[in-house]
Amino acid sequence: MISLVENEAHYSDVVEGIIKTARYRLDIATATLKALTIIGRGRGESIVKYLARKADDGLQIRILHASV
Repeated sequence: MISLVENEAHYSDVVEGIIKTARYRLDIATATLKALTIIGRGRGESIVKYLARKADDGLQIRILHASV
């Protein structure tokens, strides 16, 4: 399903609704990832570190991005 996500809905819809609940595979297409912080356990964690930890736990992750 394709849907338009705007403004603060990015965190609740995409991060909490999709990224945090992914079990087997996660495909992400974005301009950049480095500026996003994942909130969990009372503290923030960079999206890159979060995804690396999830990959270590067995989640397959594919990222298509526009930044260097």
